[in-house]
Amino acid sequence: MAAKLRYLPFLTQISPLTHVERITAPLMSDQGANDPRVPVSEAEQIVAALRQRGLPVEFLN
Repeated sequence: MAAKLRYLPFLTQISPLTHVERITAPLMSDQGANDPRVPVSEAEQIVAALRQRGLPVEFLN
């Protein structure tokens, strides 16, 4: 847990959600349910944020 807190500022800085306002092109996310690096819930967050901004998003999972 302490390691997560230690790297939290860095992880926040590199998170796509932190910079979602900079995404201007349509996005297609192809998310596998068994992806060991990116949980489906994280892909759903970026898709929801882009849809909230009115950008075209295609979400495949």
